[in-house]
Amino acid sequence: MLEGEGRRGLDAIARVEGGRDGWRQESVVDLGGDDLRKKALVSVIRRLASPADDQAAFLERLDVGVDELALQFTDLTASVPRGLSQDCRNDLSSLDRLLAELSAPGNSHLLGFDALQSAPEWARVRALAHKFLADLAVATPGPDRS
Repeated sequence: MLEGEGRRGLDAIARVEGGRDGWRQESVVDLGGDDLRKKALVSVIRRLASPADDQAAFLERLDVGVDELALQFTDLTASVPRGLSQDCRNDLSSLDRLLAELSAPGNSHLLGFDALQSAPEWARVRALAHKFLADLAVATPGPDRS
């Protein structure tokens, strides 16, 4: 849903702080060009890796619930961007499974702001998101520092 309208997808992210939140060139890993989808995915993963207080502040600015974190991830991983290492793809699969569990019927207690702060499941989401970013950094060559 990269081009959709409404509360989900890129339009929701772009609305935060007048479109500045998460879309600065220097705030995303350069994945070899202007592939907006890859940059958007990295931005959403960085949000998942953020401390709970930062996540809550983001959600409050959008005036949406905690499930928005999972929805944005799902929107951007419906079609996994090309050029990701197998480790990154595995990380995305693990995140997808965990976020699906959090959003499953009977787990509504995990979709509140209190759970975002204290539930071990959300700590696991943050750890998996950090792992993806670390694996991406290893797989993405940096600038030549010679």
